[in-house]
Order: sequence, then C-alpha cells, then structure tokens
Amino acid sequence: MGPTYVFSSTFGRVLTAATAGVALAATLAVLGDLALRDVLTTVLASALGTLLVWAAFARPAVEVSDGEVVLVNVTRTVRIPWPLLERAEARWSLEVHTTDGRRWTAWAAPRSSAAGGAMRARRGGAQDTGRRPATAEGVQAAIDERQAALLSAGHLDGSRALAEAAGLRVTVSWHRATIAAVVVLTGAVVATRVL
Repeated sequence: MGPTYVFSSTFGRVLTAATAGVALAATLAVLGDLALRDVLTTVLASALGTLLVWAAFARPAVEVSDGEVVLVNVTRTVRIPWPLLERAEARWSLEVHTTDGRRWTAWAAPRSSAAGGAMRARRGGAQDTGRRPATAEGVQAAIDERQAALLSAGHLDGSRALAEAAGLRVTVSWHRATIAAVVVLTGAVVATRVL
C-alpha cells in the first residue's frame, strides 16, 4: 500500500559520530604517554561512552509500515501489528495505545519544540526519502494516515477478532547485546581502576 517510513534522529547519528571521533582522538593522545592501565581505561571508557550515545540517540527510531508499527527504544524494541493498534497520540513523546489497554512510548519521537519547528521550516520540512525527522506530531500523523488508508482499503476489517483468535500479540524484544556490552564495559572500566 505505502512506503515504509523510518523516523529517527539525524542529530543522534551526528552526535554518535562526533563522540566516536573524540573517543578515538583521546585514545590516540594517550597511547604513548600513559601506562598500559591508563591507556586501557581510556579505550574502554571511550568505547562505553560511544556505545551509550549511540544507544540513547542514534539507534532509537519509529518504523511505520503496512504490517506494523515498530518502536525501537533505548533498551527494547516493541512491535505492534496494526490489528492491535488502538491509536497514537503526541504527548511529551509519541504514545501508542494498544487494544489490550497498554501504552507504549517512543523514545525517538519527542514532542517538537518551537526552535525545532522553525529549523525544519527553514530547511523546507522533511523530504520523502524513507527517513524522516522524528517528532511526536509527525509520527502520529504518519500512523494516523497509514491506519486510515488500511481501514479504507478494507485490510483491517475484522482483523481484531482474527488477531485475537490467532493469539497475535505485541512483541517486546530486549536489546540484550547492548545491555550486556554496557555492563561488561562498565565492569571493565571499574576493574582497570581497582586492580
């Protein structure tokens, strides 16, 4: 029916690249001057900082497709099939309400600010490239439009009853590898300072 839209933060990707650059520069700066323990601490702390910035600012996204709405947050990804989506609304960030009464918040789609709106207007708004700036209002509009299109095309007729009969559910998957990497890197940084 329609294209898949991915809403994410361009600023988050730029911030992650800048953090990685600073981390690399810091590592190179201490290579010859410090003891091995201090170099190891710098490398591990730099990797941890870059990972945290990426997880908090670059990775989060909202994907709107014909099959589902996907909320990629800092620690988990939530997949909401259309038959289970009740509505979306822009609050402090985007909230997606499901038929089971739960609310899911999108980390990647905060409410827009006046300054952000002025900057987007000056640049000419979002371009239809598949990747769009993430604001709660913009993502809500995309979800509302796609839901209306699916409803008017008849794709969601009786889908809630069928979904219930089939046991269709919202799925949540934790970002185990990211969480484990943060724990391991944090432990390693502490260990280099304690040992």
